[in-house]
Amino acid sequence: MDSGHHRKERGRLVLRSIPLWSERHGLSGRADAVEVSRKTVVPVEYKSGVRHGRAADLQLCAQALCLEEMLSLQVPTGYVWYGAPRRRERVDLTLELREEVLAIVQEIRATLKTGTLPEAPNDTRCCECQLRPHCVPELTSSPARVNRYLNGTVFKCVT
Repeated sequence: MDSGHHRKERGRLVLRSIPLWSERHGLSGRADAVEVSRKTVVPVEYKSGVRHGRAADLQLCAQALCLEEMLSLQVPTGYVWYGAPRRRERVDLTLELREEVLAIVQEIRATLKTGTLPEAPNDTRCCECQLRPHCVPELTSSPARVNRYLNGTVFKCVT
């Protein structure tokens, strides 16, 4: 019964690449893995590098909020597996972490309504970011550089 999307491991079913959503919070996404046993459902997020910052914890918590709504149960913990040290770290999905996730969701929605992107930080966080090819922080962190590029290349009239 191993289709690549689920398999049994140590008495629990491991579901992979599971679509998630929460109508209540307006979230949708995909969990890398969800471990299901008789009494628990545990999201697991996989990261190729090492721990840096809280982003993976926040992502994991958003997944738990979706699972809770979808399955009508509590998801008190999750795990982030880091590839570089090959370690799995437990994340307690506290009320504080949940409130932080929901505040960030509201902040993102407010930013999207303005139609303008925030300035990219272009610091060490950018090195391993999966959105780097879309953000291009070397360019977008400098509004003057963007204007020079747009006026000198994109909007330049050649007659």
